[in-house]
Amino acid sequence: MKSKFLSIPAPYGKLSMQVAGLDAGDAILFIHGWPDSHDTWSHQMEYFSKNYRVGALDLPGVGGSDAPTERVGYHIDNILPLIQKAIEALGGKKTHLVAHDWGAIISWVFASRPEYAKDIASYTAISGPHPGLARDYLFSRLKSFDPKKIADALRQMAKSWYIYLFQLPFVPDYVLGNFGRAVWPRALIKGGVPENDPMLSASNEEIARIAVNPLNLYRELIQGKWLEVPTRIDTKVQVIIPKEDLAITPEIYSNVLDVAPHAIMHYVDANHWVQRSHASLVNQYLEMFFRQ
Repeated sequence: MKSKFLSIPAPYGKLSMQVAGLDAGDAILFIHGWPDSHDTWSHQMEYFSKNYRVGALDLPGVGGSDAPTERVGYHIDNILPLIQKAIEALGGKKTHLVAHDWGAIISWVFASRPEYAKDIASYTAISGPHPGLARDYLFSRLKSFDPKKIADALRQMAKSWYIYLFQLPFVPDYVLGNFGRAVWPRALIKGGVPENDPMLSASNEEIARIAVNPLNLYRELIQGKWLEVPTRIDTKVQVIIPKEDLAITPEIYSNVLDVAPHAIMHYVDANHWVQRSHASLVNQYLEMFFRQ
């Protein structure tokens, strides 16, 4: 696959996006999660570049993308216009949005707000819920007085232990910035990345660039302005849900159909990084969805 990198203007510098495939026609924009970069989509970029114009964005502060000067730059509200610019730079006749983990969390909001959703033909979320719907799921169960529902919520909160750790200033930044090789590959393997995956060979410097700045995504999620719970999502939606996800319980997606009744839900026997461990299956789901 031949590819190049585009620079997309941002208020604090630029974003970097790997681009490949056709010069015209329909496009696919891939958005990674944490701790990740555009490289997480290499299998999908290779496969879909034969028939689409494809782009894999580096989120703010990751890879070749500049970091916001203030933490609020990592709030989802301030990232949505950047995704809009990436779609425009990709230049597809119509664009399918595909996102994983934190990319999925951000892109759910993009797909649920009409002023942004108009720019995409479809949205596929992988291993990541809508932040407002997830919060509503947790709170409703904790207040339910139903022991099973409360247990489901507590199980998800236990899986999300790292979110609370990341609210600490300096400590997680220091550890990941200086000892990434001791932490990062183990975390990816535990999340289902194959042990021979080239992603695991990243240097300590590369890991720091991938993992440290986006810790502010977690801080803005909890400490920043809270996001709305959508009442209706009209975008064509597909959700790929790994049943063995180390970070997210399948139950947290249970209210998606309440607001997106026509969403297609796929439950997969896989772990968090399903686009790496089950690339062919993910590509198959994407291709069928785009052609519908």
